[in-house]
Amino acid sequence: MRISKNTLVVAADGQNAFFYRNVGVGGVVGLELLHHMGLNNSMTQDLGTGRPGQSRVSVNGQRSSFEQVDFHQRNETDFLKGAAKVMSQTVAEHGFTEIVLIAEPTALGVLRVEVSPSTMSLAKTQIDKDYTKTSEPELSAILQAL
Repeated sequence: MRISKNTLVVAADGQNAFFYRNVGVGGVVGLELLHHMGLNNSMTQDLGTGRPGQSRVSVNGQRSSFEQVDFHQRNETDFLKGAAKVMSQTVAEHGFTEIVLIAEPTALGVLRVEVSPSTMSLAKTQIDKDYTKTSEPELSAILQAL
């Protein structure tokens, strides 16, 4: 895949977001880290307040229980909403005209909804893989090979 110089490359999942600028020239991908965001997310069982509640149906005396809230997923969604805002701010500050968005599928779905339409229109390439644990040189080589 050919990535233009001065393209914003965002690699995100529910707990990390990396914002890179492509500084490579002549079709070579060279990533420079602009910003990193991270979330220290506890396990759902540590975030919850107890067992889910129950309700009693007055007609026949049966009980039904409420579904347990996934606080872990909620924290990851809130983190991605913040990352979407930072992405829009980064585009505005640095004047990027193209974005390569890389995120695991669930995170990509959240980002597609939360990123402003004007910023999302710059995302020429969207890759549904998790490369947040990949080093800059490895990610550059992966993008170069696509």
